[in-house]
Parts: sequence; structure tokens; C-alpha cells
Amino acid sequence: MGPVVRTANVIADRELQTLLQNGFPANLHYRTELWSRGGLFDDVKSSVEWDVLVRYEPLTKTYRVARFVGRDAENLGRFERYEDAQAVLARPYQPKLPARRTRDRQYYIVTLEVEVLSMSDLDEIDRWLRGPLRNWARERLEDQSLYQRFPLDRRRVLELLDLHLSEKRDTHPLLWAVLMLAPFA
Repeated sequence: MGPVVRTANVIADRELQTLLQNGFPANLHYRTELWSRGGLFDDVKSSVEWDVLVRYEPLTKTYRVARFVGRDAENLGRFERYEDAQAVLARPYQPKLPARRTRDRQYYIVTLEVEVLSMSDLDEIDRWLRGPLRNWARERLEDQSLYQRFPLDRRRVLELLDLHLSEKRDTHPLLWAVLMLAPFA
């Protein structure tokens, strides 16, 4: 079948937890390669990639964890406690990457990239909201369906947008959190 991959304590960092709670999802990108020892150089025989997405949903106050392999998505659950979301990531996973029948010696290499927006990314969002995403943000924040679906004060949200655009107050973390709700409205 393939190697057994287990990820322990990868999202245990307090800073990562804070970013998640502020609406920034974490994407864990895995790549497993099957290598064969050859003559002068070893060769990659095959590989498989998958992603695990961890995100905090403020309306339900839960952490959602899902695995994506190609076009297939697997919901790994919703959890009220951060520690429970971490525990799901620690469960063993066996990607479909069987060793081949050959006389060559074979081995697996697994790499993991953790991607999360950082504070410097927040600065970039600030510039985007005041620049190229200005009209996009206004359209979404003026959309009535957002306020029908979620218990938000439309007048207050638009006031925060105006304060931000006029550079009277930096409200981009709040605006970004509301904008992340817009696709679900």
C-alpha cells in the first residue's frame, strides 16, 4: 500500500493557534516519494501529494480539519478544542504509493510544508484592501446576503471599511475576517 505517515505536534505552536483563531487557515502540504537506489544516482520512481487544511470557524467556534488528495476531499472532523484538531493530525495516514517488485533497494522520502498567513502577510492584506482589492472588498461588504446569513451589523462593518480606506484607523484584520465569511453567505 505505501508508507505510514504520522504528523505529531505540527500545529502545537501558540503563534499558529493565534493565527488560526484570527481566521487564517493552515495548509499542510505533504509529498511522499518512492526512490530506488540505482547506479551513480538514486531515482524517484513515483510520488503522491496531498493537503490537510485546518481552519477555525468563528461562528461555530470549532476547528475544521479536512484532507484533500487529488480531487477527493475527506472531512476529518470539527473540534471545539484545538488539542483535538492536533490529535487528528497525529493519526497515521497511509498514502497509496506501494513499493514496486524489483531487486533494487527502495525507500520513501516524505516532505511537509506548512503554509499559514503571517503578520507580514497581514501587512500585505492591508495594502491590498487599500489598493487593488478596494472595489472587490466594498462589493462583498455591501452585499445584503452577508448580513442575512450572519449576525453582523452592516452599518458598523461599512464604517470600519471607511475608517480603513481613509487611513484613520487600521481595521484590516476585522475586515479580512468578515470578507472570509462572504463566500458562505
